Amino acid sequence: IMFILAVCTLIGGCGGGSKPAPGDGIPDGGVVSSPFKDPNYADYYPGKWHSAADITAAVDTPVLAEARGQVERLILAGMHTAVIVKHRLMEPYQTASGPEQYVHVMYGAVDPSVTGGDVVDVGDQVGTVIFRADGSRLQLAVRIGEDITSAYPMQNLVGGQIPPADAYGLTDGWIDPIDFFATHAPDNNWPEP
Repeated sequence: IMFILAVCTLIGGCGGGSKPAPGDGIPDGGVVSSPFKDPNYADYYPGKWHSAADITAAVDTPVLAEARGQVERLILAGMHTAVIVKHRLMEPYQTASGPEQYVHVMYGAVDPSVTGGDVVDVGDQVGTVIFRADGSRLQLAVRIGEDITSAYPMQNLVGGQIPPADAYGLTDGWIDPIDFFATHAPDNNWPEP
């Protein structure tokens, strides 16, 4: 199963606007309001770049797991909340330091419905979208190999600029979640039950 469903949902459904399938992780009817590496992000957060994609969603919208995985941690810091889930890929992702089999996904701006250590299956609810004064949304971020330890989807600019992607499409380990989910298959048999 490829993560192409996520992109189809974002553009209104591929092939006639069908209802999103469980496990696409994108709230029903959501659209990208702030893309990965949003060029306007530093206007609001000086010195920072956006390492997530913000997807519009109503308060209390269920957020579903992209794939089978294990909840690594919950981050609860006021309006900066997140569920971090470790997923395994069917095929390793090539990086400058070698192949990586695992990705960490941040489902941010959510009220968790899971706890650390839980195993989730594709389509399991990991939380619901919370109210935010600056607009309710799901913040979706992907980091290849390395863990995600903050619910703030922003990183420091380098020399006043967003760092360029390396030869493998990574920016400091981060990758566009929409593109990533459209092209990489999870291992939905991991971790073993």
